[in-house]
Amino acid sequence: MADSALQSPLAPAPGTPHAHGPNLRLHGTPYALSLLARLGHPDCHQPEVGRLATRLFEILFRQVVDEELGTNVARIPTRMTAGHPDPAYEGVVIPRAQKVV
Repeated sequence: MADSALQSPLAPAPGTPHAHGPNLRLHGTPYALSLLARLGHPDCHQPEVGRLATRLFEILFRQVVDEELGTNVARIPTRMTAGHPDPAYEGVVIPRAQKVV
């Protein structure tokens, strides 16, 4: 039985209606959905199951971090800074001191 939220050839967007309640948010990219489809296939066994599950949790973790944690703009020296004082990364970062549960 096909998941009605995923019948479109496009991945579900945030806010896509579903029947799983308000505390569940659909996440989906073609790559992650392809991994999930492979994980659920009857021919998928260990150690592939473990590798796919790990990769899917990494994708989910990145999505949650990107959407839920705060950010700052920072200037961070790079390894090149020792020889050339101007090069540095300057842009958005997740503050390392940010507390998470």
